[in-house]
Amino acid sequence: MSARPVLAGRTRSERRRARRAAFSLIEVMVALTIAAFVISTVYTLGGASARHFQQQQRVGQLQLGTRLALDRLRRDIERAGLHASPDSNLERLCGAGAARRVQAVQLFDNDAGSRAALNGYGGAASNTTTEADRLRLFGNFYTSDTYLVRSLNATGTAAFLQTNWQGFRRSFTDQAATTEATFVLDTQAVQDVFRIGRMIHISTLTGNHFFVTINNVTISSGTDVSIGFTPGLGIGGACVGGLGEGALIAPIGEIEYAIAAAAPEAMLAPRDVAVTGPNTALVRRELDGAGLVLAQRTVLEYAVHFDVDAVVDTSAGIGLPPVLAVVRDNAAQVSVTARPSRVRALQVEIGARTPDQEPTFPWVAPIAGAPLSRFRVFSDRRGAARVRTGRLEVSVPNLVSRGI
Repeated sequence: MSARPVLAGRTRSERRRARRAAFSLIEVMVALTIAAFVISTVYTLGGASARHFQQQQRVGQLQLGTRLALDRLRRDIERAGLHASPDSNLERLCGAGAARRVQAVQLFDNDAGSRAALNGYGGAASNTTTEADRLRLFGNFYTSDTYLVRSLNATGTAAFLQTNWQGFRRSFTDQAATTEATFVLDTQAVQDVFRIGRMIHISTLTGNHFFVTINNVTISSGTDVSIGFTPGLGIGGACVGGLGEGALIAPIGEIEYAIAAAAPEAMLAPRDVAVTGPNTALVRRELDGAGLVLAQRTVLEYAVHFDVDAVVDTSAGIGLPPVLAVVRDNAAQVSVTARPSRVRALQVEIGARTPDQEPTFPWVAPIAGAPLSRFRVFSDRRGAARVRTGRLEVSVPNLVSRGI
């Protein structure tokens, strides 16, 4: 007997159910089309969400970096003039150390070096509302004390410090010590504070002031500390008086903020310059007595804007009520250079950009006076980099009480 087809032994209703269990070609194509549409939609939404998240993350990093940079600036500005002088020309100078003018605040509007760093961008000509100032500060940025001089050496080129002076012990010894025998000198702290190349301010009992440069630090017998300096003061005479006993000495730093081209190894996230453009950073430099760089650190990555203005007292003379006025740009530089003792506050504005120029973020020329929101890295490409700015006003209390 020949075999019958499988369907032949089925009832008519069974054959109809078997045909309904399969999909037609049209049904399969419709299902695939719907599935492709759903996947494409999910992928598009996911990609847009990821891009938005990355964009917000970059902006958030900009805002955080800007706040930290402003906080660093605020701390240094508040100490400008501390244990130094608003302007050494106002002090009673005598003999050695009187040649160099020391100002608590110096301002350079649109500094040539900072502007040259920004001009490394292909679209720099379009960013006409950015500022590239340079700010220099003098003061004691290392301790809160001055230190008593026991005596000068025989040539007047070194000062021996009174190590049992309360200010010295507060800065450089173990505060838990209760007796003379248990005081332990922190020699590393002494060397860190009185670092070779920094300046010191010496004010004598005769009322004279000296601003000299540290050239050596000597610690002997565990507690005997002497600070060598140049030029020497000499001994005796009207300038110093005896061996300088009772004079006060303080370490003075020269701190400078400016925009500079960042070296590739200094970048937090190395990138292809052809894609991101040159990396300029707001840097904090410590200078020595000759103006050479002792140390430098990056304060703000991808900085494109640094503007410093001043609030000055324009009253006619001592004893009159203060008349405060804001002076900007070159007028601020002229005013601060002429009379730094009249400066009552500094207004600082900084801005940084995202590393990439976003094609979907359109370039619009900034409006003078409006907050900077975008920066054109490349003039031959679509879009712009996003910019976040921060601004603060910081008083300079160490200049206020020193006269007009």
